[in-house]
Amino acid sequence: MENYREFVNELREQGSESPLKGAVAATILGSPGFVKKITKAQLGETQTDRNVPAIRKLARTTLDEIVTTVGKLIAEDKTLAKKVSIYFCHRYSGARLREVGERFGMSDAAITQASKRVRVATDRDANVRKTLGLVAKKLGIVPS
Repeated sequence: MENYREFVNELREQGSESPLKGAVAATILGSPGFVKKITKAQLGETQTDRNVPAIRKLARTTLDEIVTTVGKLIAEDKTLAKKVSIYFCHRYSGARLREVGERFGMSDAAITQASKRVRVATDRDANVRKTLGLVAKKLGIVPS
């Protein structure tokens, strides 16, 4: 044990980074592709639980993935694309409100309200409901 401790201390003094810094959600160590494969195999269709940070981090679809996908699917209507992007980023990215707000230049409260308005619109507008379904399918998200 003492030899190992000396080995680790020597590496620290040389400025070596811990290989564990590359661990995703403090649980999986490997390339992004490997992490995605393991996450899909182990979590499957499990929904992101905003109260469990490790699962949120593993199951998250990045803000950029969401915005890019929505932008491609709703290229003709930039306003709708932004609203739908906000909705999916808020509901399914696992990102904190502050992160989503920074991405769109909005406050936390504005993100929450914008997301809520889209959700309410799905109850009365079949086109919005259909659009959200298409985006969810493309992102591989099972709507909750």
